[in-house]
Amino acid sequence: SLYMGLIQDITDYSAELRDEKEHDGLTGLYNKGKFMELKQTLLQGQDSIAVFNSAKPETKAVAEKLQRQGRVNFIAPAVYTQDSKAYRIVCSIIDKIKAEDDLKHLSRR
Repeated sequence: SLYMGLIQDITDYSAELRDEKEHDGLTGLYNKGKFMELKQTLLQGQDSIAVFNSAKPETKAVAEKLQRQGRVNFIAPAVYTQDSKAYRIVCSIIDKIKAEDDLKHLSRR
């Protein structure tokens, strides 16, 4: 019927507009707004680390600002030896992920 055709045309046009709103016209990639939205969704609840160069105080200030803003959970000097803070944080996050996965599997039994 005529109405079904119009509804289908409007639906198709809405999808096309949504696609244009979310993608860069030149590259076809997600635009910055859509990328940031997806990033927030995908990384929600994930642990993040800001590392800084100890020789440059301004980099520590940036890392501290990111932590105050809630954009990162941890800050550490960019030193990756086994006794470093960054190494301990990364290992703890990996242990946490493993424990959460173990618990998920146990809940299925």
